[in-house]
Amino acid sequence: MSRYFFLLIFFCAFSFSSFSQELSDKSIKVGAGLAINEGYREIGTGTVFQLGYQKQYWENRLRLNPYMLTGGFIPFGITDTPDQYFRITTLGTNLYLDVIRIKPFSLFAGTGLWANYSRGLIGTGGMDEPRTSSDYFFRTYIGGSLHAGIRLAPQKSRLAWEITPFNVHFGSGYFMLGYLKIGVDISL
Repeated sequence: MSRYFFLLIFFCAFSFSSFSQELSDKSIKVGAGLAINEGYREIGTGTVFQLGYQKQYWENRLRLNPYMLTGGFIPFGITDTPDQYFRITTLGTNLYLDVIRIKPFSLFAGTGLWANYSRGLIGTGGMDEPRTSSDYFFRTYIGGSLHAGIRLAPQKSRLAWEITPFNVHFGSGYFMLGYLKIGVDISL
């Protein structure tokens, strides 16, 4: 899956470079990251992938980004918990602001609202857990998010790169999602 994701980024980056250099204030935003997620019954570490649309305002310093985030989680590195295998799908909207901008580099901060659907399996009832049974769960969460990172957006390029080490989603039912994300914006 991740191989196809990076091939899509590679294809888009080079196919857009053959078009005219008139840059738009609209872009496709893609990203991938490492995450830890905790909910009402579930906890795990895993990977997340993001796909969204982005529109820029106010001399390209303010960005509105509706997106979809998906990820898979297991209890890797987490003790005192039964085996868990679960996925999340999040639909949300973020608003980013370049707080400090020096030519192509900027430090940005953002906030957002989202809705999340988590589903998976808790407890496998395997060899390590002979007296337990498996249980499927399906749960919906809503909440807000905070973000901060570094952005590189060369003026004549169709690509803008982001490293976002601080992404925190918090919400109902004890939901908390934190992740480190690397992303690219591809101007349309």
